[in-house]
Amino acid sequence: GHLQEALKEHDQMPLTPLFPHPQMSAMTSSLERNPMLIPKYEYAEPVLTMEVVLPQGDIFKTGTASAARTEEAYPEGPGIDFYRLFQGAQGTLGIVTWLNIKTEYRPKHQKVFFIPFKKIEDAADPIYRIQRRHVGNECFLLNNFNMAQLLAEEWPKDFEDYREKLPPYTLTVVIAGAPRRPLERIAYEEEALNEIAAELLFQPAATVAGIAGLQDIMIEKLRSPQKEDSYWKTRYKGSSQDIFFITTMDRAGDFQRKVMEVCTRFNYPARDVGVYLQPLERGRACHLE
Repeated sequence: GHLQEALKEHDQMPLTPLFPHPQMSAMTSSLERNPMLIPKYEYAEPVLTMEVVLPQGDIFKTGTASAARTEEAYPEGPGIDFYRLFQGAQGTLGIVTWLNIKTEYRPKHQKVFFIPFKKIEDAADPIYRIQRRHVGNECFLLNNFNMAQLLAEEWPKDFEDYREKLPPYTLTVVIAGAPRRPLERIAYEEEALNEIAAELLFQPAATVAGIAGLQDIMIEKLRSPQKEDSYWKTRYKGSSQDIFFITTMDRAGDFQRKVMEVCTRFNYPARDVGVYLQPLERGRACHLE
């Protein structure tokens, strides 16, 4: 939240994972390679250069920052590009004291589209096509359980209502205009999205399940810090457990069915399992959770 507010003054916004906990550290989130909601190639690795205190107390800087008296951001500076070495290590290789990360322009204009699907595998081809044509910024798929948790205002009434009304899966795509000629960019990307939809027989819409003002609700949630008193992932049972890995979207259906088989075997209600699919690097792979 602090980073979002600080960047707003410069018409910038941070790359964020899926509606992060308000206490989540932006530095830790980037170092631990949390998947970001914008699946552009250039944001696959938001980390640039950093300063690390090694276990014996030595100061180590990566990239161009390893040159004297500079904190420049190019990661592959003198010597080896060490900046990847410390990612995902959870502090075991050293403590990072500062970090340069990539940011995105805060959109001047934006439109949100929601695309319903009955099965997770039905979303694979549309996402592949949307990403390969470089349409949109944020792009992510949620099942009705996760979407209902996220959108519910009055708990548990709204949650139960939304869970019944929402489609099994909803793809959210945000088409955003950068500072230069934003409306033209939105127009040609929306045209490309509609072409893909006509070919693959799906319908992008301004809402799903008749939820009024859903576009504005989603933009508000994407551009503002989450509320301190109600983290969406823990609203249902007070806590949650994430199981996540990287795969390809054409295999997501197989993994989802396997998880549901295990749930059935151990009498865990499958309808209480949230599913989140995040395309990575314009759909080359995906984070499945």
